Amino acid sequence: MGCYVRAVREAAQILEEVRRRGRRSRLPASDVLIEEGDLDNAVYILSEGSLSITRRYGEDEVTIGRIAEPGSVVGEMVSFGGGRRSATVTAETESIVYELSHAEFESLLLDHPDVAGHLAALAVQRAEEAELAELLRDHFGLAHEETFGPLMNQVSWRRLGQGEVLFEEGDVADAAYFVVRGRLLASRFDPDQRVELPLGELGRGEVVGETGLLRGAPRSATVTALRDSVLGALSEGAFLDLVERRPRVMLQVALNALDRLEGAGRSAPSTVLAVAVADGLS
Repeated sequence: MGCYVRAVREAAQILEEVRRRGRRSRLPASDVLIEEGDLDNAVYILSEGSLSITRRYGEDEVTIGRIAEPGSVVGEMVSFGGGRRSATVTAETESIVYELSHAEFESLLLDHPDVAGHLAALAVQRAEEAELAELLRDHFGLAHEETFGPLMNQVSWRRLGQGEVLFEEGDVADAAYFVVRGRLLASRFDPDQRVELPLGELGRGEVVGETGLLRGAPRSATVTALRDSVLGALSEGAFLDLVERRPRVMLQVALNALDRLEGAGRSAPSTVLAVAVADGLS
């Protein structure tokens, strides 16, 4: 479910209706369907073929996803929320799409409210995936197509309400998390005082749970959402493979850990700092 553009299976039920309402276009391979930055708000439904999704990151043009399932909806984010196109969509192979204007798309959704609800949720997820892609590029320098596209395909999502626990001290370390939105608190239980001692807060762009994966040890802290939060998760295997292939990720993880220790030193008692230095936040 971590792919930047996922097939909308529910849309397949209205594909025949789209074929009646929409305007059919055949795209030769490499033809551009949507250009990043454009203001048009048409919506497209894929009937045959496959499409690739790219975004500009500085001077890099990075492939971050693909669409290959008939019935997939393309371009609904702008139709729902307005603004400019956030990515370029290009025919990966010869493809057939059906175009609907904004008004035609709205009319179609009024006739199929179950599909409308799913597409609205999907638009939110795509926005979150775009945020994660930007964070990975800015914080870890990940913009190489051979790394970036496959990595985004391996991301799964965790959404936490305020007060919800991401993981507890002693849990098996089975994933690392990238904070896309929200704020989290790491804490550790002090058996002498029988209280949870705060170790530090984690916000947008930080990695959570990486230390346990790198050390092959159980979670050394409990992490709780201070407010509603969205995180992209990478499994142990995917994260360790990323670190092996992209050493800069390991460097940034180390810098993040140092920042946490400095923050703990400014805001927490020395006993808490000593615990943090011993094990880090995992």
